Amino acid sequence: MHNYPEGYEEGPYCPYTKLVQITASLANIKFTPQTFCTEEVSNAQFSDGAIHRLKSADFYPRPSCLQINRVLTQQLEIVGNPVKAPSDEDATKKIAKAKDMPAKLKVFESYKKTKDAYERRKTIVDRWRKVIFETSVSTTSDEKNEHFRQFESENELPEEEIISRVTQFTSLLNKITGYVPNLILGGGGAINCPQSPEHHHYGSYED
Repeated sequence: MHNYPEGYEEGPYCPYTKLVQITASLANIKFTPQTFCTEEVSNAQFSDGAIHRLKSADFYPRPSCLQINRVLTQQLEIVGNPVKAPSDEDATKKIAKAKDMPAKLKVFESYKKTKDAYERRKTIVDRWRKVIFETSVSTTSDEKNEHFRQFESENELPEEEIISRVTQFTSLLNKITGYVPNLILGGGGAINCPQSPEHHHYGSYED
């Protein structure tokens, strides 16, 4: 079973294509029309003989919107905890002053942990900034509209506005998927989408 993005050569089309495509870019998730919204086969059993026919199998929904929702929720948690960039100079001084190698290593590990957290958050925000600018704001190249603030470049976007817009997109996605962290609903499908695949079993459980 498949749902394809709107405009693809095959249907049925996902009714939420545009939202899914934008949020996929925000989450940095890549998909093809074939993996946009589909099922995964598990526990497949086939008949004996020259022609192997499917006797039984479990089918699990794999809609991209649910994966995106999960990842964006995790990224919002990361971005929601600002990390100050560690000072290379201060770290170098502390390492030089450390009495022995274990102490130097402890300073370095602390520095690296903070640096990694800072870079991880920055990477997410920078990607969001680019996607939001390209898809969701009025720019100076658009027709002038006094009711909307227009931006000349993505660097003009305040971080607070970026986070707010991503939060709004995630909320809209959540209305489709019904995603709740640490809880699997609808067998892994998008429970509020009438076209989402659902978990089902084919064949006899005795097979």
